[in-house]
Amino acid sequence: MGRARRGQWDLYPARDLHRSRQDSPYEVPGGLIEDDHPYHFTATASDQTDQSASTTSEPLYQDGCPPEGSLIHQPTQADIVYKTFRNTPTGPSIPIKLDEWAPLTETQGIHPGLLIVHGEGWFAGCRRGPAKEAWTFANVYGFDVFSVDYRLACTGGEQEFSADVLAMCGWPYQRLGLESGEPDVAAQDVEDAIGFLKDNPDLFPSWDGRIAALGKSAGGTVVLDAVADAVSKTSEDKPDVTATWSAKMFLADLHTVPVDGHNSGDSCDHARSFNPDPYDPGRVGACWVGVNHYMDATHTQQTPNCGFDGPDGRVDPRYTDVPGDCTSDLTSFHDASPYVSWATANESDFGPVFIANGGGDYTDPYDYAKAETVAITEPVDFYNRIASAWGTHAHLCIVDAPKHDSQYEDLPCEGDPEGATVFSDTAAFIDAQLPPAP
Repeated sequence: MGRARRGQWDLYPARDLHRSRQDSPYEVPGGLIEDDHPYHFTATASDQTDQSASTTSEPLYQDGCPPEGSLIHQPTQADIVYKTFRNTPTGPSIPIKLDEWAPLTETQGIHPGLLIVHGEGWFAGCRRGPAKEAWTFANVYGFDVFSVDYRLACTGGEQEFSADVLAMCGWPYQRLGLESGEPDVAAQDVEDAIGFLKDNPDLFPSWDGRIAALGKSAGGTVVLDAVADAVSKTSEDKPDVTATWSAKMFLADLHTVPVDGHNSGDSCDHARSFNPDPYDPGRVGACWVGVNHYMDATHTQQTPNCGFDGPDGRVDPRYTDVPGDCTSDLTSFHDASPYVSWATANESDFGPVFIANGGGDYTDPYDYAKAETVAITEPVDFYNRIASAWGTHAHLCIVDAPKHDSQYEDLPCEGDPEGATVFSDTAAFIDAQLPPAP
């Protein structure tokens, strides 16, 4: 555990409403966050003059993967193996699974498909993590939803992780898949999940054959890379429409700003939390933990903690913005950035894309004196890069709140009519952009 700091999250268990307002350890049962234990979150201003309302009580899972029995709603079909892989040439075949969430109505053959790719920083999470979103998209918006696992960049030695997640560990971006001989196996897994669905439509009688994909946080990066990879191989194993919530667009520019005509800059928090003036780089550490795993910086680099090169292990742009200061593998950081592969893409090949991100007012997304806008330079630049060519086939949704991924799903995009939300906007864009039903 870390230490509670004023102006950051305070953590206390639901059964013991203790707030830590001092620079003291978090108070949690037994000194650890327990799986299946409900917690509240609240934030307190550094001068103690204001405090947020408490969140609703929710259980926490250290690997981001709730057990199947803990879900409020169960999938229609669970544990469907869509592919297998091996960690070594002579090792056992390890299955990768998906769950289906069909609408509760039993009408067959009328629902477009939606593939959901979970987040959790490329090194945790599983297909059950987005259960709420899967159920909502199925039963409120009428999609036949498929939530998928994919290979992760955790080390495999995480004692607190469940067996389901540990089975996916050991696959940073650079590691070559035995079946393909290529890096970025997470993107390949997503492509293979779509290929499995297209090859086995009889397994899913509620699906009409059309497919969109929604990537959440790190999963958004994976989905965007999967589309680019499929296009490069002239493969049909890609979605008809792509949507992302808080995807990481840039990795290379953590060290070298791309020459793209935009004032690109990466705070590596992508609206994870509000960062008031003066800018506190220590607040952006959560994103770097994921990047460190995904880009194999925890294993291979001379200075392994990319993003923590500053004094006392704190993120400091004066250090991390120096080319090569953090990693000797800039090529991989470049190649893993969806922005790079999409910058020269053709809409007819890549398909329509919906881009959502939190972060606050973006009247001037490059006004770095307003730290909440720094988080949205990635999606704004990504959208601006393709907008003129994509036209109505690309849509940017910025939520006027410093929230991340599912935290803003029930909030409106800026400029929305009353009652609209990121949920409804995502569904409406996909419906409008999908090809006609067969």
